[in-house]
Amino acid sequence: MDITYSSEHCPNDSELKELFSTVEWQVSRHIDRLSAAMYKYDNLITAWDGARLVGLVCSLDDGAVTAYINYLIVHPDYQRMGIGKELMRRILKEYRDFMRVELIADAGATEFYDKLDFGAINAVPMCFLPDA
Repeated sequence: MDITYSSEHCPNDSELKELFSTVEWQVSRHIDRLSAAMYKYDNLITAWDGARLVGLVCSLDDGAVTAYINYLIVHPDYQRMGIGKELMRRILKEYRDFMRVELIADAGATEFYDKLDFGAINAVPMCFLPDA
């Protein structure tokens, strides 16, 4: 298996649907919105096994101080192969001069992020959901 990484190939709707259908995230039911959002991220790095999208990481930033990693997703068939770690390595390289890089981790993923030197902060994640 030869995984390639790209910061120039934005996935199409069907590629996103196949990848995001593997998770129970609310956005998985709104692929049209997700697809439109992919073009708005400041950084998008994708992982491919041939023509198959197997992972991605995307982020937003203010240009100097703070970056926010919005999604890191790796297809379950490709997890524990170093793809998530490589995606994070690549995106963190983009932010090496920033003061902070933030994300909200699922409870089951904190160990993964701990290994990448992320740490918990004294804050409470909050979210406004206008559709709820």
